[in-house]
Amino acid sequence: MKARASLEGAGLYWNSACLREIGAPRFWPRRELQRVINRWRRSLPDTPPQPLPVCR
Repeated sequence: MKARASLEGAGLYWNSACLREIGAPRFWPRRELQRVINRWRRSLPDTPPQPLPVCR
């Protein structure tokens, strides 16, 4: 976006109408995103193990 290269040509999802509305998308560094994912996983309730389905 900052380099003014064609986003559509680069195969990116964001089209020009979307970018005008939301501004430049924020891409999270892996370390920061992983912390959020881990916190979400810890918040899930414990479930008992389920038996594996067996095809007959």
